[in-house]
Amino acid sequence: MATPNFGGASVYTIARKGYAQTCPNVTKFFSQLAFNIDYENSGMQMVMGDGMEFPAAASAMMAKHPDMVQAWLKDVTTFDGQPALPAVKAALGL
Repeated sequence: MATPNFGGASVYTIARKGYAQTCPNVTKFFSQLAFNIDYENSGMQMVMGDGMEFPAAASAMMAKHPDMVQAWLKDVTTFDGQPALPAVKAALGL
């Protein structure tokens, strides 16, 4: 018997041929970007239930889940080659 996924889904990012070789940094980020259903539900509650704007809700969710952000940004760099995680933390005021 199949177990329900309670609204879970898989999302696949597609790109033009050769993109992964041209932009390996973005490709690395997308390959590590993963959400879970609790994260998604909490974020949507902020928007749909609490009336937050999407950018504010996204920032709040990242601030509440630094472990996920760290995993997303592992070995990802800024345009100038610096680690991305400190840049994101600074942008979020963390």
